[in-house]
Amino acid sequence: MAFNSFLGTLVETFMVVKTVILQYIIIVVISNVGFAYMGYCMFGHALAEFYSFDQSFMTLLGTSLGDGITYAELVEVNPTGGPLLYVPFVIFNCFILLNMIIAVIVEGYQVQQSQRARHVSLWHQMRYGLARSVPSFRRYIPREDQWRYKGPDNVKIKGWLEDIFDDEEALDREVSEDEMVEMLLEKNVRLEDVQFIFKRYSWCTRPRDPPAPEPAVNDMVRELHRVIKALADSQSVAQRKLDAIIAGQDM
Repeated sequence: MAFNSFLGTLVETFMVVKTVILQYIIIVVISNVGFAYMGYCMFGHALAEFYSFDQSFMTLLGTSLGDGITYAELVEVNPTGGPLLYVPFVIFNCFILLNMIIAVIVEGYQVQQSQRARHVSLWHQMRYGLARSVPSFRRYIPREDQWRYKGPDNVKIKGWLEDIFDDEEALDREVSEDEMVEMLLEKNVRLEDVQFIFKRYSWCTRPRDPPAPEPAVNDMVRELHRVIKALADSQSVAQRKLDAIIAGQDM
């Protein structure tokens, strides 16, 4: 979908709401079948648009899309049956169901926009891919992106990571940035290469662990809590005395 961002957005939107759209189609078909059978029984003998069940189904489907039978044609043939068929059909199929599908698509578009990733054009992929494979193409890469080709290649990085995460238990364990740096340095990876890996791939799965609070900080927090509690107790005593004085004056 890199050729056309609009087409990619449209496809992704329908993928978000595909289950709801399937349910909607089932409801539309069931509703149309019921109204088509009703129209076939009431107007099949008088109107060519309802002479068979198939034709009745297609007529009402066209009516819901704006190109089908009209209310005047039905009332002319059957003044009583025309409103009984046309009014409920228009209210349910044209008003309720049509607005439902519009609301579903709008909701899917909003979800897609909130979750969408940055689309990279095909030309961008070809240019940067050729620059990675053919060094002479790197002069066509902007200066601010030249650093991408000065570090270790993917094969070397993959080898380092396979040496670190060599078993399933290690793969399932989350590591912080500091832990990853230590593990890479233990594999004799240069610090410059480690910085390149983090800059380009962001291997860290969670932020670095916060430093543990020092004992002095804990003592200060406990002392502050004690002072606040003492102030709260003294305020309660003062409030009770004030209430007693006010009650004595009222007497």
